[in-house]
Amino acid sequence: MFVEESLKIKDFIEKENLRNLKVLNIGSADKNFRTYIQPYIDRNIIKPLKERNCKVFNLDLYGGEGVDIRLDFDHLNELNDDFDLVFCCNSFEHAKNKENLGDELVRLTKNGGFIIVTTPYVYPYHLDPIDTLFRPTIEEQLRYLKGVTLIEGTYINVTAPYESRGKILPLFVMKLLMVFKSLRYKLKGEKYNFFHDLINIFSTWKVTFLLLKKN
Repeated sequence: MFVEESLKIKDFIEKENLRNLKVLNIGSADKNFRTYIQPYIDRNIIKPLKERNCKVFNLDLYGGEGVDIRLDFDHLNELNDDFDLVFCCNSFEHAKNKENLGDELVRLTKNGGFIIVTTPYVYPYHLDPIDTLFRPTIEEQLRYLKGVTLIEGTYINVTAPYESRGKILPLFVMKLLMVFKSLRYKLKGEKYNFFHDLINIFSTWKVTFLLLKKN
């Protein structure tokens, strides 16, 4: 997640004055990631929700401290609960079965509840643990989300410095690091177009943002 995404979600939390909600954060990463590697996640999203007496359940494949539910995307059907608000940020590009992920997001949301989905639109290849290179438009992302009303769909430009591990990195420094990361993937045999990836690295990064309400 980037700073701009977290601020967009923070604005939504404050605008709607969300309180006393049951929240599911899918693909949450662990506490160290949310508070140290990308501290703006905790600062702009998790902390404001908890201050409003919302109960946040963090779900991730890898587990670890601060992960309440350890599941991969293919086993979300094991959750028999519903939530007032469901986040799925930067996860669709890592899912093999996007239809199932979309269906489960909607199923896990209460009628009248909110769903927030973000997915890279212009961004280089990155494994976690896979990258299907799904870079959807708003319309393409909506195809995987049925039974919902689109409240807002937009593209967020990523231009702010990248905050990581207590340090502020200029965005161009992160992009240079991504060149070496992309090359390493290619040298290990990943099947993607390295030169097209270079174009993505040095373009303005964008994220597809959807705010939805379950019918």
